[in-house]
Parts: sequence; C-alpha cells; structure tokens
Amino acid sequence: MADWKFVEYQSLAAPEDRSAFAMGPFGSRITKEDYVRDGVPIIRGTNLARGILDGEFVYITEEKADEVLSANVFPGDVVFTHRGAIGQVSVVPRRLGYSRYVIDSSQLRSRLDPARALPEFYHYWFRSEAGRRSLLTHTSAVGGSGMAAPLTSIRTLPVPHPPMAEQEGVVAVLGALDDKIAANSRILAATRELALAHYDRAVESADAVRVAVGSVTSALHRGVTHRYTDAPDGVILLDQECVREGRVITESARRALREEVDAARILQRHDVLVTSYGAGTLGRVARWTADANAVPGARLLTVRFAPELTDPLCAGFAMLRAQPRIEAMAEGTPRQTGLRETHLAALELLLPADAHRPALRATLEALENRADHGQAESATLAELRDSLLPQLMTGRLRVRDAEAVVEDAT
Repeated sequence: MADWKFVEYQSLAAPEDRSAFAMGPFGSRITKEDYVRDGVPIIRGTNLARGILDGEFVYITEEKADEVLSANVFPGDVVFTHRGAIGQVSVVPRRLGYSRYVIDSSQLRSRLDPARALPEFYHYWFRSEAGRRSLLTHTSAVGGSGMAAPLTSIRTLPVPHPPMAEQEGVVAVLGALDDKIAANSRILAATRELALAHYDRAVESADAVRVAVGSVTSALHRGVTHRYTDAPDGVILLDQECVREGRVITESARRALREEVDAARILQRHDVLVTSYGAGTLGRVARWTADANAVPGARLLTVRFAPELTDPLCAGFAMLRAQPRIEAMAEGTPRQTGLRETHLAALELLLPADAHRPALRATLEALENRADHGQAESATLAELRDSLLPQLMTGRLRVRDAEAVVEDAT
C-alpha cells in the first residue's frame, strides 16, 4: 500500500456530473425563518463534528430544497467544512439516512466516480493525519477561519488512488467498527426513548409535582472560558458540540489546563448541561453520567439538582423532556442568540410524586446504565478505528492483519 500513486482529487469526480464539486448556498438563501419541523435536513458543521454524519438536524421544505439544487447532497457524497472548523469531513450514508440533504453555506461537497473511487475510502483518507493536514494547509491567511478558494483547494488536493480492491479492503475493516458504533447509537436512542416513556407515565398521575428549576437546584451557572492544553492530565473541556441527542459525547472535546480549573465547576454525576448560544444549537439538553473530570465551556449552562430537594436523576429526565420549551427561550438575533440563566431557573418542571420515584428511579438507572455501557464500548471502538486508520493509510498495517484485530474487538 505504501506505493499507492497520488492524483488530484478532482480527477476522481463523477464524469457525468458537471457540478461534482459544489458549495452550499449563500446564507441569505436559507435563513432561520425557512426552518420547519420536518422535511429535508440541512448539514451544518455541527453535524460533521464527530467525522460521521450525525447530531440534531434542522429542516427545510422539499420546495425550498428544490430552490438550491446545487447544494443538494445524496448518499455517497463526501462533505467538507470549508469555513469554521476546517478539517471536518463526512460521507453521506448509503443506508439508515435520508434520501437527500442540503449543505449550508459553510460546507462543500464532492461526488466521485463509483467505478474508480469509493467515497467511504476518501472519507477515511481525509480523516487520517495526512489527509487532515492536507485540508488544513489551505486555511486562509486572512482570519484563519476559512479555506482560501474552497472549491479550487478541495479539487486540487493530492489523494492516494489505490486499486478498488484495496479501497474496498480498507473500507471493510474500518467500516466494521463504524457499523458497530452506529448500532450502539441506535441502541442508545432506543433506551433513551424507553426511559422517557417510563418517565411520562410516572408524571401522568394527578399527584405529579410542578416546580421551578431554580427552586430545586444547588447550582445553576454558565461555564467559563479556559485555555487549551495538549497535556494528557488536562481536564476534559466540553463545548456545545459535545451535547448531542440528550447525551454528552467527549470524543471531540479538548482539554483545559488543570491548574486553571475551578474545582467547584467540575461536573458531578447527574448534572445537566444546556447549550446556551446560537441559532439551531441553543437549548440542547444532556445528562452527565461519567465519572471523569470535565468542565463546561462558556456556551454551556450547568444545572445541579440538590438531592435534599429532589431526585437528581428524575429531575434530569424532566429537563430532557423540557428541551422544546428551553429552545423556545432563545433571545436575540439569528447571529447573536442566547439563553439567560434567570429564564432557565424559572422554567417549570413536572416531577413524579414521591410515591412513584423509587420505582421510576430503578427503571431509569437500569436503562441508563445499559446505555452508558454502549457509549463506553463505542468510545473504545472509535479509539481502535483511529489507531488503525493511519497504519492502513501508510501501509504499515496490511488489511488482513487489521481484519484480525477488528474481529477480536467485535
């Protein structure tokens, strides 16, 4: 594999598609006012943060998507972030997804010739150290938050072009790990939905209790800005991108200097995190269930329920159920949207009566423990995938040897 030849990325484009490379529409063509509850999902930078297409989408109508056909993407397309978090890349899944998506103004997509290039292989290539480095070399010298000439930069990137059989072998190895991670994600979603259904039944009774968030908390505060560090003993620093679908995902988290972290702000089990800034991202809710030391960044609010006043686990589920109401608390312009601590403190929660809490808590704990196990397994599999990736891409590890490693892990 070390003798793979390199070609310009554009030489692998789908030959029948004149717009094989295309950027998202200007921001004025799709605005927050175009969002609807369901429809065609928009791919934003937040959906690429983990290297796979996931997270919470916003939607536009089919008619609106037809107005920006050049920004439509389909299964097998490779999507890059060209402004903001440069280096993010994902491939639109061929299964268990939508029939089409629309990329926003900060994304760019490529469509490859299926006879010569597997999009999944090039997704993995651009996630490798060498591939990511090639993307970052095109960061604009002005501001440093965007690519210089994005379309030209992506088209002319040098990429390996191994025989299709070798592309397929790499994809099969790494894809087996990603498939298991995806299966765990579906289990996590199912257990959370089941837990919420149990919670809903518990608060249907007439003796359910209504309380304001601020009346049953021991702390409700906004995170602070921290300096980053690459030191392994740094404290996990969470940002908005870590709050996804009701859970905290630490894979993309950075680390803060331990000596600068206020011990009082280190998260405790059953703390609740709420994203507090940005149109389309504000109001997400997640429970912290890990034992690791972590601290929230400046765009997260921490809610800590006082165990002498309420059951923190049950109250956390009340917060999850209240997410749509929290999202509606957004204030400001689309570019400067925020959530006030005072408004969150005044939010009314519906809690189960004391008589129902012990049984409910036991059920919720069992389901959440199962989900935590699946999330931990996914993190381990992701670490294995990321360790195999550079070895496969540089030829230090043969596909057959990697297959044996993956078989043992799964």
